[in-house]
Amino acid sequence: MMADERSSVAVLGMGNLIYSDDGAGLRALWEIEKHPGLPSGVMIVDASAAGLPVLSLIENAERLLILDAVHIGARPGTVVRLGDEDLRTFQGGAFAHDLGIPDLISALRLMGKGPREMVFLGIQADSIALGTKLTPAVESGLPRLISESLSQLAEWTGEEARLPTGRA
Repeated sequence: MMADERSSVAVLGMGNLIYSDDGAGLRALWEIEKHPGLPSGVMIVDASAAGLPVLSLIENAERLLILDAVHIGARPGTVVRLGDEDLRTFQGGAFAHDLGIPDLISALRLMGKGPREMVFLGIQADSIALGTKLTPAVESGLPRLISESLSQLAEWTGEEARLPTGRA
């Protein structure tokens, strides 16, 4: 985690690194954390597949960007964007975890907490078989996921995205 727990903008990376493409959200999070284009003051939260314990880390964020792998039948490596309204109605089966993002959002709302604005950026998985490497399709989509994440963070913070030439 970076910054303090009361950060107005947080990035939540979810996934499981031993199930191939399910680790894409975490890999994107790590690249964003060390990227020179990361706006200052953004809190980075590596949730892995942690579930409810993550609530205490994100409950005070005003804006939340969530990164994860999805299973929605799109072409593998496709980056998917869902806004706040979409997240409220999205079904849990599209995410790779037993306790998914819709469950976390519902729990935050039940507590009377949570961000006023959320964006989910996901990448369509090709395989969630046992393995520690991303499939080629998801690996090739990762730079776009990172770039779109940095752009969203720049929009929220009012800082221009500092994207070096040739990098996502």
